[in-house]
Amino acid sequence: MKLNIFMVGENKKLKGGISSVVNTYFNSNLIKEYNINYQSSYSGKNIFIDFFKAVLIFIYFLSLKKVDIVHVHSASGGSFYRKSIFVLISSFFRKKIIFHIHSGKFSDFYYLESNILGKFYIKKILCSATIIIVVSEGLKKNLEKIIKCKNKLKIVPNPIKFPRLYRDKKNNFFYDASPVKILFMGRLEKNKGIYDLIEAAEKIISHEQNVQFVLCGNGDIKKIISIVEKKGIKKYFKIPGCVEDKEKYFKEANIFVLPSYFEGVPISILEAASYSLPIVATNVGGIPDVIDNGESGFLVNPGEIKALENKILKLIRSNKLRNKMGKIAYFKAKNKCDMNIIIKQLNYIYRGLFDRNYL
Repeated sequence: MKLNIFMVGENKKLKGGISSVVNTYFNSNLIKEYNINYQSSYSGKNIFIDFFKAVLIFIYFLSLKKVDIVHVHSASGGSFYRKSIFVLISSFFRKKIIFHIHSGKFSDFYYLESNILGKFYIKKILCSATIIIVVSEGLKKNLEKIIKCKNKLKIVPNPIKFPRLYRDKKNNFFYDASPVKILFMGRLEKNKGIYDLIEAAEKIISHEQNVQFVLCGNGDIKKIISIVEKKGIKKYFKIPGCVEDKEKYFKEANIFVLPSYFEGVPISILEAASYSLPIVATNVGGIPDVIDNGESGFLVNPGEIKALENKILKLIRSNKLRNKMGKIAYFKAKNKCDMNIIIKQLNYIYRGLFDRNYL
């Protein structure tokens, strides 16, 4: 018998971590094994109308249709408060609830952004869920400090569909790139460390001119172009903004860099690993779960520009090291985050809510 799942999240057409995860689910065997109704609570247009419409549809389904499990995807901040309404409604209808947290800023949301009443409400919502899914060991440890219902916490990393080992002799894996392309893929904003990367790039260019920094994503594009022009390093940058053909940029890259201040498990890092790229990133959120420092890439502290510069330079100067780390990154991430592995974990949780032998 197929279980009936009602899933709530962002519009699948939006750019972002939650939509990427949901799209991966819907491109897997999960939709064959379960009857899944998906409802976006935000389409990218009018947030209040979208939310009100989603709540009405949700109540209709719980009242008149068979729903076995409600699976709610949430970030922190406003996303949490909106999604919490679906948890409260599900509790009223006595449904099994999976609350899936994707945000790497959840601890800050709880400790720094919430007052006493807010903290009480957050705890209430979390403990109202039957299962709480988090994307990394780090987030699990943080939540264990917040709530008493620790037994509800399950780690399910973000999934990605891995191709075969991308770079080989036919695909020019063993060649000295000219120029060496350093790729950033994410929102072009301070929290993603983009300005730290530009500062590091200025220093790197003073030592190595055979480089190109490729910055992909929405955000402060005009400001960034202005900065690199004033620094006199614009010719070393390519800034295409938001790109549809991400695969093209991953294939052309030699190094991937993401110096974020906050993260869960960023999809862009998993995508970079799937194309066998060595990665330089910050040791925040779930990034250390998928990148072994010194093995599959380098981890630095957020805001440490000199360390960021040194690690990128080290990879620029060694094709052999890039190749070695890229391969390790591929297999490390594949063994942990391959779509088929994650779908099995999710199936284990779904079935376990009705068959205790699963959990």
